[in-house]
Amino acid sequence: MRTVLKETRKWCSIATQEGGYHGLTRKTFRMGLVSASVFVNEFDVGDGKRKTRRTRRNVVLQRSHKDGEEWKQTNSFGLGDLPAAIRVLQLAQSHVESQEVESQPE
Repeated sequence: MRTVLKETRKWCSIATQEGGYHGLTRKTFRMGLVSASVFVNEFDVGDGKRKTRRTRRNVVLQRSHKDGEEWKQTNSFGLGDLPAAIRVLQLAQSHVESQEVESQPE
């Protein structure tokens, strides 16, 4: 299978257990119908007097499928989807790790 790396700059809202996540899509890794998207969310932490800007990177794994004429996404994977899912997750992990190293203060 051919691996495609796509860089996008768009806002997305993804449901999470916490009730929602808003982040900027930085990279999307695709193999066939399976994709892993890396989202970046910046936030402030601190005690009220002194705040520090932090960055959190999250990865969302999806599989596209066609329902009639409409394309939809799911987070359910069959046995045949797992090799592509593993590979795009490995690519996303490598990307996130390199971004974390680059963003560490010296």
